[in-house]
Amino acid sequence: GPSSTGGLVGSEDSLSVQNSYWDVLTSGQSTSAGDAIGVTTASLQAGLPSGFSGDTWGILPGLSYPYLLSRFPNGPLVVSGFVGGTPSPAAAPVGLAAGGSIRDTSYSGANGYYYAATDPLTGPAPQGVTAFLNFPTGFLLGSSTTDAPIGPGAVTGLDVLAGQSLVRTTQPTASGT
Repeated sequence: GPSSTGGLVGSEDSLSVQNSYWDVLTSGQSTSAGDAIGVTTASLQAGLPSGFSGDTWGILPGLSYPYLLSRFPNGPLVVSGFVGGTPSPAAAPVGLAAGGSIRDTSYSGANGYYYAATDPLTGPAPQGVTAFLNFPTGFLLGSSTTDAPIGPGAVTGLDVLAGQSLVRTTQPTASGT
């Protein structure tokens, strides 16, 4: 039978889709039913797409996808990167931890890219976020950590590689045992 897989809409029966976009790279889908428009990650994160009102939507240009201002009135904490070193980086669960707790779980797309928009950290000089592969085995299979101050804004390039723990530091020297 006909395919019901699409970038934004799998199938439509006289459905009207307007001012709607999807990321062709993370979805792995080049077509969509309806009039949805497929664009690259960079294009969708460059600025608010046509038809998106700045009164309703926000964006951190070059860093985030559009987000609802009613959900993040002061902007989200965006964490993104790529998953690598797994048999298939697509649909790999990536956990995000900060401030002593797990904040969110995201899943990597068809190209291994993961992205999460979560509430900004609060408190005195909030620092550091860790992204980790969060497979249901309970084992830490790979992680990436930064100690940079975190607030509204973005931590990009926080790549997670299976079997490795990566640390990105703002300190002039780092050592470990």
